[in-house]
Amino acid sequence: MTFAGWCFYKSAMRTFGTSHIRFAAAALLTVAAGIATSAAQAQTRTVKKFGDWRVLAHDGAEGRICFAISAPKSSEPPAAAPGAHFYVSAWPKDGVRAEISVKTSVPLKPNAPASIAIDKVFYKLFSKGDRAFIIDATDELKVLDAMKKGSTITVIAQSEQGVVSKDTYSLAGVAQALQAVSGGCK
Repeated sequence: MTFAGWCFYKSAMRTFGTSHIRFAAAALLTVAAGIATSAAQAQTRTVKKFGDWRVLAHDGAEGRICFAISAPKSSEPPAAAPGAHFYVSAWPKDGVRAEISVKTSVPLKPNAPASIAIDKVFYKLFSKGDRAFIIDATDELKVLDAMKKGSTITVIAQSEQGVVSKDTYSLAGVAQALQAVSGGCK
């Protein structure tokens, strides 16, 4: 998703209400995000790079949205990685300090199990289109804590064609990136 797409994501979240419906709406808006205007894209800027993570800020009419973003360091199968990203985002105006989402390079199989693994501890995900999200909000806090202590995080998911993919992300710099995101992208 382009960074301007997160603006559409934000609007969808306000419109649809509950968390799971919000995420589904965000996935549906991915196509719309790809055609966002260059003016919206110009409002998104890189704040800082911490190791393998970048912190981005988007200043729009509805306030600032902050992101920590990273691309996978390795993928199985190898051709699966292009377009995949791991996000931790925040909407300081709305009190959201760190929300996890994953964009995969291919659409995921509906209702197929997906997970995140950090140092051999697994957390369940639900998927919608090419997006995956933490199922349990209490697990989200555990994942964020584990990310700060771990060295890698692996996203394991199944494509619509039944191919299981494993995208592994470095966690170098994630603690500083998360701090910047939760602090309003400063």
